[in-house]
Amino acid sequence: MPPHAGDHNVPKRRAIILQPPEFDSGVIKKGVLLITFTETFHFFHRHIDIARLQRYFRIVLEPSWSGYCLPEILLWAKQTQPIVVEASEVRDRVFLKALDTCLVPISVGASDWVDHRIFRPLNVPKDYDVIYIANLSPIKRVHVYLRTLKTMLSRGKPARAALVLSSWGGTDRTLEQLLDFYGLRGRIDVFMNLKQPKLNEILNRSKVSILLSKKEGSNRTLFESMFADVPVLLLRNNVGVNKDYINQHTGALVSEKDLPDAIERVGNMTPSLSPRSWAIDNIAPEITTQKLRTLLEAQYSAAEASSAPLWAKVNSPEATYMDPTVSSRVPDITQLLDCFAASVPCESLMALDARVRDLFYP
Repeated sequence: MPPHAGDHNVPKRRAIILQPPEFDSGVIKKGVLLITFTETFHFFHRHIDIARLQRYFRIVLEPSWSGYCLPEILLWAKQTQPIVVEASEVRDRVFLKALDTCLVPISVGASDWVDHRIFRPLNVPKDYDVIYIANLSPIKRVHVYLRTLKTMLSRGKPARAALVLSSWGGTDRTLEQLLDFYGLRGRIDVFMNLKQPKLNEILNRSKVSILLSKKEGSNRTLFESMFADVPVLLLRNNVGVNKDYINQHTGALVSEKDLPDAIERVGNMTPSLSPRSWAIDNIAPEITTQKLRTLLEAQYSAAEASSAPLWAKVNSPEATYMDPTVSSRVPDITQLLDCFAASVPCESLMALDARVRDLFYP
């Protein structure tokens, strides 16, 4: 018996149907399928008949890391139909446009799909001057955060600080050594592997949230902070984050050497900034969904595209529907991908049409 798409360990929630296809008198109007994480793109090239998949869906890619000169992304350039690619980093958008292929960049990323119902103001006291949400990977440069705190303390600043970590990329021993090296053991509150509601609580207790990596994908933590109404600091030389989102309403771009002063300065400005209001108006999932719809309408004619609603999704942390009732109206993604498994002998288009139609309209 030939293997099917589900046998190859594609994470079920790393592809999501944002719009169902429509079948009208023999005419197929394409829905929308969004695929997350760069490594998932490899699964599709290896195991899925993409040409047949595109008979029913317009495809949107959400890469997980900046720097798009990658085979996992560039393989999609050989398709004949437009492929929308989320690209929060301006250099990635310039690169895709210069290729002049079917890859069409849109200036959004994982930052634009934060669930603002979870990350929201709680009206609690501000216990922390600064918070860093990271992990133990060297990429996150936790040592820079600790060094900055040590500098602030040496200047007589209170520097009440929180560090929220996942255990990915390192060990507890690594953290203990860093805390000892900078003399901060017992002087910083460390939280491990928090669920989103608890993370929102700690964010609300903080005046400023920072990101210290030099290169990222479309980092979510800064924007979860914004929706919690916490201003943010981003290194000016960061690659990956959309710097247009760091503005006079939401925080500041800073150099590494200026971090101690910037934390104090922006922390004092917190009451006068409006990060949540700006985020709701510009990068909420509902706004992002409309941006995506507008771009797709520019790439496909009304005769080609489904007229069904485009469902909003959120990253929590995997892609899921903002409206949980949508899940009951769409087929399981593995069940859908089985229709397009490259390892299965191709059935006739008429039979495939009937099979896909029955999944959506049983």
